[in-house]
Amino acid sequence: MAAGRAGNSSAASCAIWKRSARRPCSAITPAASPPQSGFTWACGRAGCRASNPWRAPAFRAWLREKHATDEALRRLLASPHIDAVCSPVSYLDRSAGGGGFFMAAVDSVKLHGKLWIVEDDTRTHLSTSEPGLADLRETAGLHARNFARGDGAWWMDLYGQGWLKDEAIWRHLGKLGDFYQKSMDRLEPCRPEIAVIVDERSSLGMSPGGAVERLNLPIFRTKCYQIGTPAGVYLLDDLVAGKVPPAKMTLILNASRIDAAQLEALRKNTMRKDTTTVWMYAPSYVRDDVTDPAATPLATYSNGTGVAVASKTTAGHTSVYCGVLQLPAKMTLILNAGVHLYNDQNDVVMAGNGLVALHASAAGKKVIKLPRESAVEDVLTGEKFPAAAEFTFEMQTGDTRLLQLIPAP
Repeated sequence: MAAGRAGNSSAASCAIWKRSARRPCSAITPAASPPQSGFTWACGRAGCRASNPWRAPAFRAWLREKHATDEALRRLLASPHIDAVCSPVSYLDRSAGGGGFFMAAVDSVKLHGKLWIVEDDTRTHLSTSEPGLADLRETAGLHARNFARGDGAWWMDLYGQGWLKDEAIWRHLGKLGDFYQKSMDRLEPCRPEIAVIVDERSSLGMSPGGAVERLNLPIFRTKCYQIGTPAGVYLLDDLVAGKVPPAKMTLILNASRIDAAQLEALRKNTMRKDTTTVWMYAPSYVRDDVTDPAATPLATYSNGTGVAVASKTTAGHTSVYCGVLQLPAKMTLILNAGVHLYNDQNDVVMAGNGLVALHASAAGKKVIKLPRESAVEDVLTGEKFPAAAEFTFEMQTGDTRLLQLIPAP
């Protein structure tokens, strides 16, 4: 966990190296400001003496995040010169009650042995240059939400104007940092029950910012993060290669351009008993059309032109085709797949490594349902609750509860 009080960066440029006494390679021309004192830039040029065992983080953006385009994450992850990948929290839904989404296929980053770092540049209630949050409560709620993903983070005052100049903010961040340090010895690889798959190559066949890609990628995240259970986000390449951990449900968002070899690998790596794979809008569109009369229709288009959603079960595995850009009856599909829902109120849920977090998308009574009974402790208040499978809290929009599971004696 890293923290910083101020700084500047560019989502289009390489970020800072770890501390090194070496000087930057003269062949490197950074796209943004030079690194801070005591750091050097990354260089992968063969024979360059600037290379050393400490590698660089690099900034990347989600497929079609606003106007940014990122179709080379797989190349970055293959580089031995990069240790970490980082970006700000998504700008599409980051306010109080929003998802605070990642900008990339974060879980693929970790599959390749690299660290994901969240640049938390939340416009706090102290922001004057840009619209900020309403008060300290909202600021604390967003910092906790962005922390609860379980990855690295730094906190940033983008323009150095005092967004974090409040001892109450730093006491809150200090509690988060203390919990992170104490949990280091029990961190385990993420094993979400839902795997969301995105394909960089297929994205190249879509109009940037067009309705199809906008609904199927960035806007889909608002639904994905409010499913009520954690979901991992991976590159299609990693699913093809068999690197994605088995999940009860796999959502393949934009595999419109896949060849026969990829399709065979996808079948091999997803068609497991008691699992479900959902193919969203125009899978394998850039090849001959395929129909399956043995599939069971689940929904039709509103104009009556044909089947919009259909499923087929083979050897215990259910495959679902969804020909629309959003997933109808998502809860029914998820429950049928055996996925545990921690919450069914469209709030944002994070869970893993003995921590369950809920960020309230709206005010009201919130219910958190655990897979099994456990006592819990509120990380921020220290309040302890006796063992139960269900916990209820009154929350305001933008509040975040961080609950640590207490192992049974």
